[in-house]
Amino acid sequence: MVADNAAEAPRSRRRTKADLFDKRTRAWRRRQALVAIFTAAVATPITEPMRLKIDTAAELAAIAEHARADYLAGKGVVTLDDLVRVENQAAKAERALGIGRTPKPHGPSLAEYLASRAGVKA
Repeated sequence: MVADNAAEAPRSRRRTKADLFDKRTRAWRRRQALVAIFTAAVATPITEPMRLKIDTAAELAAIAEHARADYLAGKGVVTLDDLVRVENQAAKAERALGIGRTPKPHGPSLAEYLASRAGVKA
């Protein structure tokens, strides 16, 4: 027979991704805004793998912003180590999108270089 007053295990206070990105929250609206920003900034056509990268980058950026706000507010929920880790992951995800990259200027091709060297010696 089960006791009626059995102690229940306390619920964890850690937020899950589902809690953070409930469609009624400010975090969800920020995520959607970041998705729109990243989608507009990506120069390549949006494929399904790119869409997944955009979603991941937006979610990580929103989590990093939320963690930074909690840390700066002194809530004690987020440690500095956690903050650095999540911000590094967000930056890595944004770099994976290739936003703002300009190709390095290339030097002359081998044929052009050899032709210029042949012209100098002649």
